[in-house]
Amino acid sequence: MVTVTYSGLAAWISGVAGATAGDIHQLDDGSYSGAAITMASVSGVTAKSKNLLGAVLTGGPISIGGDGLTFEGFDLQYVKATGDFVLFDGTACRFTRNLCHFDNGGTGDQKWFMIRDNNVMFDHNTVFGKTTVDDMFLVGGGTQRRSGRILYNHFHTFNEGTNNTKSEVLRIGESSMVFIDFGCEVAYNLFETIDADTEVISVKSMNNNIHHNTFRNTNGSLVLRQAVLNHIHNNVFINTGMRVHGNNHEIDHNCFIRNTLGGVSRTLFLASATVADHIIQSGTNNNAGSSGTAISLNSDEAKVYNCNIHDNVIAMDDQATGLIVMLGDSTSEAFQPTSNFFSYNIIQALDGTLTNAISGSVGWGHNVLSGNILYISGSAALGDMKTSGYFNVNPQLLRTSDLAVRCTYVLNSGDVGVVGP
Repeated sequence: MVTVTYSGLAAWISGVAGATAGDIHQLDDGSYSGAAITMASVSGVTAKSKNLLGAVLTGGPISIGGDGLTFEGFDLQYVKATGDFVLFDGTACRFTRNLCHFDNGGTGDQKWFMIRDNNVMFDHNTVFGKTTVDDMFLVGGGTQRRSGRILYNHFHTFNEGTNNTKSEVLRIGESSMVFIDFGCEVAYNLFETIDADTEVISVKSMNNNIHHNTFRNTNGSLVLRQAVLNHIHNNVFINTGMRVHGNNHEIDHNCFIRNTLGGVSRTLFLASATVADHIIQSGTNNNAGSSGTAISLNSDEAKVYNCNIHDNVIAMDDQATGLIVMLGDSTSEAFQPTSNFFSYNIIQALDGTLTNAISGSVGWGHNVLSGNILYISGSAALGDMKTSGYFNVNPQLLRTSDLAVRCTYVLNSGDVGVVGP
């Protein structure tokens, strides 16, 4: 196990290619421009900047193909007209503590990061400044990829301009992978100042864990698109929201604070659907797929059912726009949300409408409601949630200087089971 420092890009690349497990090959401070960087056929090697962000790379794309390879500490300022920038083709690779602000002079589609193998760790990076079409970050690469971890990153300033539907900040899977167990963890990240696709995160796979992230001013939503069995919890949404498709999701202990954007960025939105479920083969819309089975690429929106939505705080105060919690969005679509469990949530607003089911009270009547608190602090409307599903009491929310919200409501003897986040 050795540590070697290089003052030239070509020598550093060559050194990494010939390294053995445990070796550290570091690039000295300076600005380096050159051909593509390909790191394959090595295992357990660390390729890093000698000093954090001291080595600036402005060359070609990077392919991280060695298993267990760590890429650390670079300032990446690439110039590339089109195509992908960083590809992860090795198992158990790590990309950490890099500053990524790629040049956007190109006019073609550009994916900035693409995970194409298992157990990749992407952590403590800052990624910003994208203006071109296509994903900032894709987990999938066309085939199933498992157990990626995207932790403690700052994704910001993605202003694509045309709101192209391919331009998500993060996409996990694709529509054919709705029943593929990705098992990705997305946690402790900050997503902010986004104006691209309406889906800031688009989940197109199953069994992902998205928690303890902050979404702020994203002009779009976290969307469970073609997805089942995902867990969304302990996130903070400020001027943004969540849209839900599919079934068996757990959505709990999230905090929604303000939403001046309206439109597609509705606060909490359980959509209506074009099909009862995603299918293995064409010809029927009720032949649900099974775990581990890929299906055809599709644009279907599957029915929302058997989702457990509980212990969330929705504190809109005087900054809400329009509808706050929506159940369904189109009477022309045959499959409205049913058999979902909506319990112990707190919804408070000064303006807007707290609850709305596209099919009226019948929509809420086909779901299980219990122990929620709905409270108007100004001129808002309660909406059409069944009165048996909520208490109309002041939850006594306390807002701190950083916009966080804490519930100080004290249980009364008749409020058994009302807990709140």
